[in-house]
Amino acid sequence: MLSLGEIAVYGLSFARNLILARILTKTDFGLAAALSVGISLLELVGRMAFGKQIIQNREGNDPRFQSVAHSVQSIVGVASALLVLASAYPMAAVFGVPELAWAFASLALIPLARGTIHLDLMRLQRQYIFGPGLLMEVVPQGLATMAAWPLAVWMGDFRAVLWIMLGKELLTVAMSHLLAERPYKWAWDMNHVKQMLAFGWPLLFNGFVIFTSQQGDQMLIGTTFSLADLGSYSIAFSLSVVPFFIFGQVASSLMLPMLSRHQDDPGVFQRYYLRCVELSVLGGLLVLGPLVVAGEPVVRLLYGPKYSGVGTLMAVFGAIAALRFLRWAPAVAAMARADTINHLIGNIARAVSLPLALLLVALGVRDVVMVALCGMVGEILSILVSVVRVRMRQGIRLRVHTTAFLFLAGWIMVGATANRFLGDGSSIWQAGAAVLVLWSMGAVAASFLFPNLMILYRRTLADLHIPAIFSGR
Repeated sequence: MLSLGEIAVYGLSFARNLILARILTKTDFGLAAALSVGISLLELVGRMAFGKQIIQNREGNDPRFQSVAHSVQSIVGVASALLVLASAYPMAAVFGVPELAWAFASLALIPLARGTIHLDLMRLQRQYIFGPGLLMEVVPQGLATMAAWPLAVWMGDFRAVLWIMLGKELLTVAMSHLLAERPYKWAWDMNHVKQMLAFGWPLLFNGFVIFTSQQGDQMLIGTTFSLADLGSYSIAFSLSVVPFFIFGQVASSLMLPMLSRHQDDPGVFQRYYLRCVELSVLGGLLVLGPLVVAGEPVVRLLYGPKYSGVGTLMAVFGAIAALRFLRWAPAVAAMARADTINHLIGNIARAVSLPLALLLVALGVRDVVMVALCGMVGEILSILVSVVRVRMRQGIRLRVHTTAFLFLAGWIMVGATANRFLGDGSSIWQAGAAVLVLWSMGAVAASFLFPNLMILYRRTLADLHIPAIFSGR
């Protein structure tokens, strides 16, 4: 249910962006991306994860704890809204549109609204009741997607995106109150407040690190190049991250319980970890085809000819996405043994890409592909740091990852060669044929290098009892 919910949320978001990108100009879509980056930087409520605190804390089911969480969340929401207001004009000026400071200021409504979300739906998840939480996420996404085309046609510029962002947030808050079982209350208890701040501040710091590592380059593009360049860059980035988010959710749901169950048995733990590495190779191979080989015709097909010329950029982002799959394996293994620092230091290493990109820009480089290549350097460094840490903390041998890394690196080069051979003028049919060839050859190579994949595949088919799954047994 959770995996289907994630697929629905990301699928609706992807469809909405596709509609908006087709109707709006590249500059307007770039401005919409700038607004999204701005709120990602300054929104604090989500980063402190008050909902996760309700789930994790032993007293999370206590009505008073929940009421205190509502109070602290509201205060953080107000503080975040004031921060957005104070930063509105400087941010608009940085992006070269000081006359649109009002648009950045209006984003203050988002953290203000998030500060009033009813946390009772997260409490229900303590009892494995996920339906209300999924409805709270999926229904606003669906309504926002339905509104995208008429609003974009009516307004014809970035204001459509702004209204959609604000409307979706208000709908989410309304759904949280509508579906809650308990009344919404505020309370204050310093012991609970201290617990919440102690839990939330590291996550807040990690949130800023993640922003720097994953969205800092978009801010650099928007402020140093142009909003039109940011529009194209944002399209390529969003296409590359959706497959990983969906795979990461599904694969984590499958592998995290298995690894956690055997965390005290090193032999079994390492055997399951090897399966994680093999699954990450499979995910990386699947991504390589449409992104690295067929990126240009896929973008033209989905977003229209005005986004032509992004084939090389798509190839770079496809390579980054494939490598990110490999980083998933040590992250989920570390989480299974309560090592949450692994993800943090991996993101810190990934954030090296931003100062490297800033250096290139300072030297006069004005090529978005070079900025994206800095991201690839950061991704490789992040993999190395994460792998070394699981060697030190979880005892996983480094050579477990060598074949997987070399396999992905080799097929990235094969895909890049195919991309150059096809060129930007290739049709979707030519690119599709090339993708099938790449997948077929890669599958054959993987079956020899990772024989457990075929065993796992056959066992999965043998053990998959569809009626039992749908009946809940």
